[in-house]
Amino acid sequence: MNHSLSLIKFENYFRLLQSLSPEIIVLSLFEREGQCVWSSGDMQSEDGLKLESHAMSHSGELHEKSSGDFRWQQLEGGETVFSLCLKDEVDDCPLNLIVLTRADGAWGGAAVNTIRERLAALGECICNERDLNMELESMADELSIRYEELNLVYQSDTHSIGLYHAKESLRLLVAECTGALAVGMSVLLLPGKNICIYEYDEGNASIGTPRVHATLKDEYYARVKTLETSIVINSSQDAVKHRLTSSLPCKFLLSPVEGGNGSVIGMLAIINSERRRDFSNSDRNLLGVMSKKVTKIIQVNYDSLTGLENTHSFESSVTGLLAKSRSHGVKHAVLNIDIDRIGVINDIGGREAGDAAICLVAESIEKTVRTEDSVARLSGDEFGVLLENCPLETAERLAGRISQEIALIDFSWGEFTHELSACIGVAAISVQSESIAAILSSVEVARNAAKERGKNRIQVYEQGDTDLQRRRDEMQWVGRIQAALRENRFQLYGQLIQGLDSHHDERHYEVLLRMFDEQGELIPPGEFLPAAEHYHLMTNIDRWVVQQTFDQILSMSGGLHAFPCHLSVNLSGQSMSDEDFADFVCEQLKRLGSYTNLICFEVTESAAIANLDEAKHFMAKVKSLGCMFSLDDFGTGLSSFAYLRNLDVDYLKIDGSFVRKIDVDPVSEIMVSAINQVGHAMGLLTIAEYVENETISLKLCDIGVDFGQGYALEKPKPLQACFEDIVREKQVANG
Repeated sequence: MNHSLSLIKFENYFRLLQSLSPEIIVLSLFEREGQCVWSSGDMQSEDGLKLESHAMSHSGELHEKSSGDFRWQQLEGGETVFSLCLKDEVDDCPLNLIVLTRADGAWGGAAVNTIRERLAALGECICNERDLNMELESMADELSIRYEELNLVYQSDTHSIGLYHAKESLRLLVAECTGALAVGMSVLLLPGKNICIYEYDEGNASIGTPRVHATLKDEYYARVKTLETSIVINSSQDAVKHRLTSSLPCKFLLSPVEGGNGSVIGMLAIINSERRRDFSNSDRNLLGVMSKKVTKIIQVNYDSLTGLENTHSFESSVTGLLAKSRSHGVKHAVLNIDIDRIGVINDIGGREAGDAAICLVAESIEKTVRTEDSVARLSGDEFGVLLENCPLETAERLAGRISQEIALIDFSWGEFTHELSACIGVAAISVQSESIAAILSSVEVARNAAKERGKNRIQVYEQGDTDLQRRRDEMQWVGRIQAALRENRFQLYGQLIQGLDSHHDERHYEVLLRMFDEQGELIPPGEFLPAAEHYHLMTNIDRWVVQQTFDQILSMSGGLHAFPCHLSVNLSGQSMSDEDFADFVCEQLKRLGSYTNLICFEVTESAAIANLDEAKHFMAKVKSLGCMFSLDDFGTGLSSFAYLRNLDVDYLKIDGSFVRKIDVDPVSEIMVSAINQVGHAMGLLTIAEYVENETISLKLCDIGVDFGQGYALEKPKPLQACFEDIVREKQVANG
């Protein structure tokens, strides 16, 4: 059955028709081949078989009938069958609307005309609803496509300022081009930085032949660099038009990557096999935007003087290696290199001379380290080297070679010749490393110790050589959180979720959690929740929150019927994957009796998608008791809409990273609007978080978002205080 037809509630039409014509006993709809789409009666009954026989005997005529064609026939048993042909504009979905009447009277012309008019009106309503459903589905599909394009742009933008180091940011961007644009392969070439990244769609690695790679690197990149514009190659004729001699069995879209001065420094390309779709102007425009994102990543993550990674990218790289050490037990190392007497060179020859010396040192370091190592310029005369899979002893030997190569540089400026040297600190990155800050502090301490000993020195950091201020071990949080649970040092807060129009005046609150330390000082959730997630304590915390929330509800004076609002309770991905936790929640919900509809459980999109099967099972089990679900942080994933169809939720909470920018960023505003429209098309209510000012609130009203939450509407406060405020307001309103 056509999906747009499956959404129609035909029983409502049957009840209406029967109220107008009580003599009608069965209403049925049949498709072109005589298959029953819907019937008000049992198709295996005598009446049903009569209708089916009538439909089958006339199915061949259905294509030949015009829309509105009306016929009637009296059966041997005395019943009368009336049929009406329904067609859409292109006649690709003909239907036969058939009714059966009782055998208790004759049919005159006036009575037949009455039935004809009523069936025609009914058929018109059914066709209109079918067409409306098809239009809504088309709109939802189009919005999904536009959203994916916008999300590609938005997500790639975050990589330049996120936690990823430069090369990983670029790799993710290239991978997103492959996935979001649905192409066989994406390639990024940055020859000056020795970067060549290939990302294949699963099952399409065969298009990345050595010949394709070589042609991209040589002829195609050279042509893009010459033309300084994008090139679309959908056929061999296109290749000839752009004066490309190599004709390959692929389709190419090539976009230049510009440096800070506007010159072409690289190329971003997407490739399809010959049997895949042609590249369009929309693809060209979107890839051009992605090329600009590459430029932005380079500007944010690379030093403009030397072309090396900068401090931001370097620290992100350290973060990645520390994570690898902790997860796989692999040892890495880091060097901090300080060039001696650059200040003297600047004083004698000026800043230009100092810059020239720094560039020579940068080239020397890059030539000395291994291919897999990362080199960064951290400040004016300071460099960092990240040595992956490198024990401390090997790192010390490599530092010695770097020192020797720098000392061999012959640097002359004007009439002066300068000897270059460096002091180098060496430190390990291992499972024992406390934190990123501790690693960077350790290597800086070692470098400073080397400098105190004179020029051209190397110092390895070892435990006990310094009194570094160390971060508290994250493991301390395990004991602190467990103690807080035992000693009841958590407190529930609530933040208003306010309706943004007159249609949503009921009170909603999100239940939030606060922790107090041993001295009674408030600890923000951002400090303890990451540790709780990392060390798998979230299920214990979620149990505490659910039980305490329900305890406060049940303690309301006046009983449950006086409970003043709806509550949204956050659940973690860890809890949704725990079958025992699902049973616990069900037992807690039973305490509320028939008032479970006041509870909405809030889960993040990322947690739901990461545990999709468990999430669906958990939701089905818990929703059977009458509560609702809200999907938080929606829109952060490239496949948001695809997964949304699989999750039985009632509310869609638009990710705050989009909402908080809609007053200054048109892209964020468009994305919020797209998410809101698709949510409504799917029958969901929408909530915007991070409503931080009145301008954002007004824009959300204009967009049509149902609810808002944020400091501009109300700051969080103890949950009990939220209840008391509402009770007080009701008492005042009631006099």
